[in-house]
Amino acid sequence: MADHHIVAGAQPVIRERQPAEPVLDMDIDAGIVEDEAPAPSRRQLRQDGVQPLQIGCIAGAVGQGDVLAFQMDGVFIGATWSRDMRNMMLLSFLAFSAALLILAPAFGNHGLWAALHVFLLVRGFSLLAILRLRVRTAFN
Repeated sequence: MADHHIVAGAQPVIRERQPAEPVLDMDIDAGIVEDEAPAPSRRQLRQDGVQPLQIGCIAGAVGQGDVLAFQMDGVFIGATWSRDMRNMMLLSFLAFSAALLILAPAFGNHGLWAALHVFLLVRGFSLLAILRLRVRTAFN
């Protein structure tokens, strides 16, 4: 059986296919699941799915508070109160750094995402707290 390979700007090349041509010329053993590995049980699949489900529920609830950071960014940029944004960014970064140092070693990747949520929550609520003061001084 002949294969036809067409390369852009070239004439078709015809070559004979070898019956048992190897796909890779190297021996790879990097934890690839082999055919002999037993399929996971339904109980194991359910257990493996619990943690991502819990994290998704928490992220959905916390994510509503995360939106506040972006809303406050828009308010402060529109009002040209960039000094307050800078100061609250530094505060948020310190909170993120502390959360990262505590959560990432304990929870790995999930700790990193939790630290990001801490950053966004601190940023949103700190800007909201400053907003009330700024509104009173700017419009009175």
